[in-house]
Amino acid sequence: MLNLLAIPAVVYMYYFKKNEPTKRGFLITGVVSILILGFIFFGLIPQIVKWLGIVERTFVNSFGLPFNSGTVFFIAALIGLIYFGLKKAKENGRNLIHTAILGITFILIGYSSFTILIIRSNSNTPIDENNPEEAVSLLAYLNREQYGSTL
Repeated sequence: MLNLLAIPAVVYMYYFKKNEPTKRGFLITGVVSILILGFIFFGLIPQIVKWLGIVERTFVNSFGLPFNSGTVFFIAALIGLIYFGLKKAKENGRNLIHTAILGITFILIGYSSFTILIIRSNSNTPIDENNPEEAVSLLAYLNREQYGSTL
């Protein structure tokens, strides 16, 4: 997750390369970089894990399929969606959309290392906070719910 802190630096590098620096532009660029980080931390990753849990529960409880069948389907559908999105963006010459899909894909690849938590939790180690054995409990782990709230 710490590698995402490079995003503001990249946004500032883009700003300084494309524009004449001003105080207003500098502040707007800072706000934009914070909004991008907020989208990733509070929008993209939690929503994907939330929908992963919903699909998993639906496949297991409604369709009677074995555990993790919804997870496999969701990941395959996500890969397919990324593939066809990249293909269509390339065909239509939409470079900005193509780059955005690639960026989101690389962020998802980086976050895929959290699957190790599920594997480790399923081996029932002595220290297993929040017990993230499937997609539903992984969201609670990623949201740091074991530490409580300050609000």
